[in-house]
Amino acid sequence: MPAEAAMPAAGFGAAGSSIGARLLAAFTEHAGRPAVDVPAAKVKLTYEQLHQGAQELAKALGPPSAPLVVYVDKTVDYYRLLTCGFLFGYSLCLVDRANPLARLKKITEQFDDPCLVTDDVAAAEALDALGVSTLSLPLEKAGPESSAHEPAANGAVPRYFISTSGSTGLPRLVEVRHEATSAFAAWSTRFYRCEPGSRWAQFSSNGFDLSLVDFLTVLSSGGTLVALTTPWERARPGAFVAEHGITHWHSVPTMIPYLVHGGADLTSIQCFTFCGEPLLRSSCTHLWERAPGARIINTYGPTEGTLFCSFHEVSDVDMQSVSSLVPIGSPIPGWNFVFIPDDAHHRLVILSENLAEGYLKHASEAFSTVPIAGRELRAFDTGDYFDLADGEVRFSHRKDGMIKVRGNRVDTGDVTAACMAAGAHQPVVMFLGGELVLFFEDPQHDIDKRDLFRDLLQRLPAYAVPSRFVAVKQMPRTANGKIDRSTLAERLDIDE
Repeated sequence: MPAEAAMPAAGFGAAGSSIGARLLAAFTEHAGRPAVDVPAAKVKLTYEQLHQGAQELAKALGPPSAPLVVYVDKTVDYYRLLTCGFLFGYSLCLVDRANPLARLKKITEQFDDPCLVTDDVAAAEALDALGVSTLSLPLEKAGPESSAHEPAANGAVPRYFISTSGSTGLPRLVEVRHEATSAFAAWSTRFYRCEPGSRWAQFSSNGFDLSLVDFLTVLSSGGTLVALTTPWERARPGAFVAEHGITHWHSVPTMIPYLVHGGADLTSIQCFTFCGEPLLRSSCTHLWERAPGARIINTYGPTEGTLFCSFHEVSDVDMQSVSSLVPIGSPIPGWNFVFIPDDAHHRLVILSENLAEGYLKHASEAFSTVPIAGRELRAFDTGDYFDLADGEVRFSHRKDGMIKVRGNRVDTGDVTAACMAAGAHQPVVMFLGGELVLFFEDPQHDIDKRDLFRDLLQRLPAYAVPSRFVAVKQMPRTANGKIDRSTLAERLDIDE
């Protein structure tokens, strides 16, 4: 993409994108307000500065054509790129910098004619050598000099792509139209009461679609995104909250112990949101001890569902429940749920016009189209199973979480819940080498495995009790903050 190309107008190629229009209106209304704060870099951008930076990028990129593979640290350049993409209609594939070069190559090669945008010199050189057009950041460095790209196969409709695969194999890229986020942003800006003066911590990695929840919600409403970028900040989020006056927190639930660690002052928080993993009722108690009166929102939604698609605000009623898990709640406007009975559980199918288009260049039976009331709604079979009881919907297990142990059917979700009830901290149950293995955190070595085993025998059939117990000092985590199950599986040689 030539640096001398003309800058496209806002909404170029987006057919009057309402998400682009929503953002542009906020950038105009809140021009002088802080939009992005990166404390570790001591850099802040106002809405006007962020808009100007996006325009400069658009001039360098020219009219949208090829997908932009964004391999950039969470810096102001990253936020300029996101702004540029949604305002000017560029397709974006967001790749966290924690991904190795080999994985970046596997992702990039799935596109017909991509442009790599990166602040990693080695990545730029490696992919340039493979014939991939590159744009190196910051812009004062040498830009690409290749000729303009022809329109990509997906035409002028801008999309974003998020990888959902594990750390090995070919990454599978979920393909979502930018416009599919419009209904979500219209709802989230009202629901979260995010407004000028709100300071929303962005913990999620920029290769995780939860980061787009933050971006679209906050920058549509005049609030400020405050980025955690260093290992120190991410390991001590409670201290970060107190130091930077955070009002909104959004992450996976397994970050809660780190939030409350050391008696951190979380009283500035007005709203906690958790997604990506089941939320424990006991975790809500710990949060309310640190931030009395704060809203706690549990959400659910696979990447294929576009951001998240259901919510539940925790109340005193939830705290009196016999269940250890918080419900996932009801669908947000524009999304609908259908539960299909399967033995004692129900599998969830999501219906919405706003679902992902599918996986890039990979057909999947999980996606289908359903005619309802004269309309064609997209459907996605999540493969997630839920318990429906007392009018509430609670997560049970993934489709692949149902296994056979010595000829007996075992739900690893049930086993995990029993381990939680027995006192195992951050339990992870996996079927490895023909046996059930329980991993749990025990940094002080104060959990007696024999007592844990005896307790589980009172809660589970003998065949469902893990045969191996592996204590770890700290759970390994992915860049998104989720527990890294692949790394755990490689650590069975840990002293037991």
